[in-house]
Amino acid sequence: MKLTLKNIYNTISKYFIQVIIISFLLFLQTCIIVKTELFATKQDIGDITEIVEEIENKYAKNLEEIKSALNEESNIRNTRRELYTDMAKSMRVFITSSVPSTKNETDMFVKNYSSVWLWANDKTILELNKFLNLQILRHTEKTITHETYAKVMLAMRKEIIPDTKLKTDDYIFLQFVQK
Repeated sequence: MKLTLKNIYNTISKYFIQVIIISFLLFLQTCIIVKTELFATKQDIGDITEIVEEIENKYAKNLEEIKSALNEESNIRNTRRELYTDMAKSMRVFITSSVPSTKNETDMFVKNYSSVWLWANDKTILELNKFLNLQILRHTEKTITHETYAKVMLAMRKEIIPDTKLKTDDYIFLQFVQK
Protein backbone atom coordinates (compact mmCIF):
# COMPACT_ATOMS: atom_id res chain seq x y z
CA MET A 1 0.00 0.00 0.00
CA LYS A 2 1.40 3.38 -1.01
CA LEU A 3 1.61 5.80 1.88
CA THR A 4 -0.38 8.88 0.95
CA LEU A 5 -2.07 11.29 3.30
CA LYS A 6 -5.47 9.96 2.25
CA ASN A 7 -4.45 6.33 2.96
CA ILE A 8 -2.90 7.30 6.28
CA TYR A 9 -5.97 9.20 7.39
CA ASN A 10 -8.21 6.31 6.27
CA THR A 11 -6.05 3.85 8.24
CA ILE A 12 -6.07 6.03 11.35
CA SER A 13 -9.85 6.46 11.04
CA LYS A 14 -10.32 2.71 10.67
CA TYR A 15 -8.23 2.00 13.77
CA PHE A 16 -9.96 4.73 15.75
CA ILE A 17 -13.39 3.29 14.88
CA GLN A 18 -12.19 -0.20 15.85
CA VAL A 19 -10.99 1.08 19.23
CA ILE A 20 -14.34 2.79 19.80
CA ILE A 21 -16.22 -0.40 18.88
CA ILE A 22 -14.03 -2.52 21.13
CA SER A 23 -14.44 -0.01 23.96
CA PHE A 24 -18.20 -0.02 23.46
CA LEU A 25 -18.26 -3.83 23.45
CA LEU A 26 -16.23 -3.91 26.66
CA PHE A 27 -18.61 -1.38 28.20
CA LEU A 28 -21.60 -3.43 27.04
CA GLN A 29 -20.04 -6.57 28.47
CA THR A 30 -19.59 -4.83 31.81
CA CYS A 31 -23.21 -3.66 31.79
CA ILE A 32 -24.47 -7.19 31.10
CA ILE A 33 -22.38 -8.60 33.93
CA VAL A 34 -23.70 -6.01 36.37
CA LYS A 35 -27.29 -6.46 35.15
CA THR A 36 -27.19 -10.20 35.68
CA GLU A 37 -25.58 -9.68 39.07
CA LEU A 38 -22.50 -11.64 38.10
CA PHE A 39 -19.29 -10.45 39.65
CA ALA A 40 -16.08 -10.60 37.71
CA THR A 41 -13.15 -12.20 39.37
CA LYS A 42 -9.75 -10.57 39.57
CA GLN A 43 -8.61 -12.99 36.85
CA ASP A 44 -11.41 -11.82 34.49
CA ILE A 45 -10.50 -8.18 35.03
CA GLY A 46 -6.83 -9.01 34.45
CA ASP A 47 -7.65 -10.82 31.18
CA ILE A 48 -9.77 -7.92 29.91
CA THR A 49 -7.08 -5.41 30.86
CA GLU A 50 -4.45 -7.48 29.06
CA ILE A 51 -6.56 -7.61 25.89
CA VAL A 52 -7.18 -3.86 25.95
CA GLU A 53 -3.48 -3.14 26.52
CA GLU A 54 -2.50 -5.40 23.61
CA ILE A 55 -4.89 -3.54 21.33
CA GLU A 56 -3.64 -0.15 22.53
CA ASN A 57 -0.01 -1.20 21.97
CA LYS A 58 -0.76 -2.49 18.48
CA TYR A 59 -2.43 0.76 17.42
CA ALA A 60 0.23 2.90 19.09
CA LYS A 61 2.92 1.07 17.10
CA ASN A 62 0.97 1.51 13.85
CA LEU A 63 0.47 5.20 14.57
CA GLU A 64 4.21 5.68 15.14
CA GLU A 65 4.99 3.96 11.82
CA ILE A 66 2.54 6.25 10.03
CA LYS A 67 4.00 9.34 11.69
CA SER A 68 7.50 8.25 10.70
CA ALA A 69 6.47 7.70 7.07
CA LEU A 70 4.77 11.11 6.97
CA ASN A 71 7.84 12.78 8.41
CA GLU A 72 10.12 11.08 5.85
CA GLU A 73 7.81 12.10 2.98
CA SER A 74 7.78 15.68 4.24
CA ASN A 75 11.59 15.77 4.46
CA ILE A 76 11.95 14.48 0.91
CA ARG A 77 9.46 17.06 -0.38
CA ASN A 78 11.32 19.89 1.40
CA THR A 79 14.67 18.70 0.04
CA ARG A 80 13.24 18.60 -3.48
CA ARG A 81 11.69 22.05 -3.06
CA GLU A 82 15.06 23.57 -2.12
CA LEU A 83 16.93 21.67 -4.83
CA TYR A 84 14.44 22.59 -7.55
CA THR A 85 14.57 26.24 -6.55
CA ASP A 86 18.37 26.18 -6.92
CA MET A 87 18.14 24.23 -10.18
CA ALA A 88 15.62 26.66 -11.64
CA LYS A 89 17.97 29.55 -10.83
CA SER A 90 21.01 27.83 -12.34
CA MET A 91 19.13 26.80 -15.52
CA ARG A 92 18.55 30.45 -16.37
CA VAL A 93 22.08 30.59 -17.84
CA PHE A 94 20.71 28.71 -20.85
CA ILE A 95 17.75 31.03 -21.35
CA THR A 96 19.56 34.35 -21.05
CA SER A 97 22.07 33.64 -23.78
CA SER A 98 22.89 37.29 -24.39
CA VAL A 99 24.91 37.37 -21.16
CA PRO A 100 27.84 34.91 -20.95
CA SER A 101 27.73 32.61 -17.94
CA THR A 102 30.41 32.80 -15.29
CA LYS A 103 32.45 29.89 -13.95
CA ASN A 104 30.51 30.16 -10.69
CA GLU A 105 27.18 29.85 -12.57
CA THR A 106 28.31 26.81 -14.54
CA ASP A 107 29.76 25.16 -11.41
CA MET A 108 26.46 25.78 -9.61
CA PHE A 109 24.53 24.24 -12.50
CA VAL A 110 26.72 21.09 -12.49
CA LYS A 111 26.32 20.77 -8.70
CA ASN A 112 22.52 21.16 -8.96
CA TYR A 113 22.31 18.73 -11.87
CA SER A 114 24.11 16.07 -9.82
CA SER A 115 21.74 16.64 -6.91
CA VAL A 116 18.69 16.41 -9.18
CA TRP A 117 19.91 12.97 -10.24
CA LEU A 118 19.74 11.87 -6.60
CA TRP A 119 16.36 13.35 -5.66
CA ALA A 120 14.18 13.76 -8.77
CA ASN A 121 11.86 11.17 -10.20
CA ASP A 122 12.60 9.66 -13.60
CA LYS A 123 10.20 11.92 -15.51
CA THR A 124 11.84 15.09 -14.20
CA ILE A 125 15.33 13.80 -15.05
CA LEU A 126 14.23 12.85 -18.57
CA GLU A 127 12.69 16.30 -19.14
CA LEU A 128 15.86 17.95 -17.87
CA ASN A 129 17.97 15.76 -20.16
CA LYS A 130 15.86 16.73 -23.18
CA PHE A 131 16.50 20.36 -22.35
CA LEU A 132 20.24 19.77 -21.92
CA ASN A 133 20.51 17.77 -25.14
CA LEU A 134 19.09 20.74 -27.00
CA GLN A 135 21.74 22.91 -25.37
CA ILE A 136 24.47 20.47 -26.36
CA LEU A 137 23.27 20.51 -29.96
CA ARG A 138 23.30 24.30 -29.68
CA HIS A 139 19.76 24.48 -30.92
CA THR A 140 19.15 28.15 -31.44
CA GLU A 141 15.39 28.28 -31.90
CA LYS A 142 14.24 30.04 -28.73
CA THR A 143 10.72 28.62 -28.75
CA ILE A 144 12.03 25.06 -28.52
CA THR A 145 14.51 26.01 -25.79
CA HIS A 146 11.76 27.82 -23.88
CA GLU A 147 9.34 24.92 -24.31
CA THR A 148 11.80 22.32 -23.01
CA TYR A 149 12.79 24.64 -20.15
CA ALA A 150 9.11 25.04 -19.20
CA LYS A 151 8.65 21.24 -19.33
CA VAL A 152 11.49 20.78 -16.84
CA MET A 153 10.00 23.44 -14.56
CA LEU A 154 6.57 21.78 -14.78
CA ALA A 155 8.01 18.31 -14.04
CA MET A 156 9.73 19.64 -10.91
CA ARG A 157 6.52 21.45 -9.87
CA LYS A 158 4.43 18.28 -10.28
CA GLU A 159 6.71 16.42 -7.87
CA ILE A 160 6.12 19.05 -5.21
CA ILE A 161 2.50 19.92 -6.12
CA PRO A 162 1.11 16.78 -7.82
CA ASP A 163 -2.35 18.19 -8.52
CA THR A 164 -1.12 21.34 -10.29
CA LYS A 165 -3.31 22.50 -13.16
CA LEU A 166 -0.57 24.57 -14.82
CA LYS A 167 0.77 23.69 -18.27
CA THR A 168 4.04 24.51 -20.00
CA ASP A 169 2.30 27.37 -21.84
CA ASP A 170 1.60 29.01 -18.48
CA TYR A 171 5.31 29.64 -17.86
CA ILE A 172 6.15 33.18 -18.97
CA PHE A 173 9.58 34.12 -20.27
CA LEU A 174 10.67 37.70 -19.78
CA GLN A 175 13.48 39.48 -21.51
CA PHE A 176 14.73 42.73 -20.04
CA VAL A 177 16.35 45.39 -22.13
CA GLN A 178 19.66 46.53 -20.68
CA LYS A 179 20.47 50.25 -20.78
